Amino acid sequence: MATPAQLVEALRAVRIWAGSPSLRTLETRGKGRLSKSSVGAMLNSEEVPKYERFVAYLYACGIRDKNLDVWVFTWRRLKALQGPESQWMPGLTSVTATFG
Repeated sequence: MATPAQLVEALRAVRIWAGSPSLRTLETRGKGRLSKSSVGAMLNSEEVPKYERFVAYLYACGIRDKNLDVWVFTWRRLKALQGPESQWMPGLTSVTATFG
């Protein structure tokens, strides 16, 4: 995943992999960290989601342990590439980060 839009597209695929649970089911599985509206907004966005919502969503879809580590790494990489914070990684672009 090289762009925030691709990350969100992958999150939609995770929901399908999890059996296409309803937004209400995801809200329940999120144990107070997700709402139906926040999940819907996240899945219809093209931006990197908020970290807490992102992780809660993955847990609600059954992503755990080492699988979660890969997702968190991807989130952190995309977040780091946004804005002036990316200056600490000169030469790193979304394309080169994909192969790193």
